[in-house]
Amino acid sequence: MGAIRARGKPRQWGEPRQVTLTRTSHGWYATITLRCQPTRKSGNGSVGIDLGVEAVATLSDGTRVENPRFLKRASSRLRGLQRKLSRQKRFSNRWKRTKQAIARLHRRVANQRDDFQHKLTAGWVARYGLIATESLKVKAMTAKGGRGKAGLNRAMLDVGMRGILQKLAYKAKEAGTRLVEVPTPKVKPSQTCPLCLRQEKKLPSQRVHRCPCGCAMPRDQAAALVMLRWALDPGCTGSSPSRRESTPWEPGGGEGSKSDLNEPRNPDHTAIAVGRG
Repeated sequence: MGAIRARGKPRQWGEPRQVTLTRTSHGWYATITLRCQPTRKSGNGSVGIDLGVEAVATLSDGTRVENPRFLKRASSRLRGLQRKLSRQKRFSNRWKRTKQAIARLHRRVANQRDDFQHKLTAGWVARYGLIATESLKVKAMTAKGGRGKAGLNRAMLDVGMRGILQKLAYKAKEAGTRLVEVPTPKVKPSQTCPLCLRQEKKLPSQRVHRCPCGCAMPRDQAAALVMLRWALDPGCTGSSPSRRESTPWEPGGGEGSKSDLNEPRNPDHTAIAVGRG
């Protein structure tokens, strides 16, 4: 092929080992595999992250990452192309061009989502040494519901929660950041008070957490704080802080003992700041 112009560069150079040529709706792409030892910088803070649809993520400090809704923004253009395709003769030249335009639009949305996820997860890993998030089964979450839940399923897939968790996992491994996936069925972050650990069922429409103990905050932030608290101390107590046996969830969760010398880079064991009222 000779010399060809290329755009971009790898985050870390290494020895080229393999080239894979791929043809997409845009054209041809070359993926070059390098043999190297990936390294990343990690911070020293601790954070809990609650993934959602209205906001892609809500952090335990109250920071919200708004949902860019890439698919929704492209939906009007996509519907127009699909209507145009349905009126054209199948396998004609115009039909093929419209088909390619639809594929390019889908590819653009996928690229936008992928780029957003990479930048988001890289920023988290660079700032924190301990990240607590929920263990999600996205495939099961979007498998049922029929027409009544089709819009919610589409919105969850547009967020790309599975992609965020996958990218976060390998980036955390490269940086040495400890990533804790909280067992949601045991801990019930969205139904637990981050201050007193009292559990109470909430309707999906209830977006503010209010507890008789005086704790009041956005529901997603409360869930993120519960996950962070569990990651820092899986054996933390339930309704009575002085009673170890009242734990509302089982300690450990496969993350090892609290006394493990290979615990995350959180030397000062940062406490959770939870305000009242």
